[in-house]
Amino acid sequence: MKKYILFFAILFATTVKAQSIDTVKSAIQVNPTVVNAILKDTAFQVTWQIFSLTRDSSASANSYVQVFDRKAKKLFDLNITIPASILKVWVSDVVIDDYILSQLSLTKK
Repeated sequence: MKKYILFFAILFATTVKAQSIDTVKSAIQVNPTVVNAILKDTAFQVTWQIFSLTRDSSASANSYVQVFDRKAKKLFDLNITIPASILKVWVSDVVIDDYILSQLSLTKK
């Protein structure tokens, strides 16, 4: 009987998985932050897309931002206007990442 218990215990131990974050493709990992206290929603990942971008650098652009939890469930989405001053210094995506995260009061992990 002890052999069977030991066998099932080892079998169970090999199938247990550590807690992990299911990532969303090309998402920014952020420090866990409660974004909705009533539903206890916690943000873990953020993605963004910029649209209505024109060649005229004096114009601002709109971005579509999605915020996800640990298991890649979308918590909310919103549009954030990126001002022309940020677009002028857009050499890498880090500039846009930092601006969007500052608007949402989130920090990178």
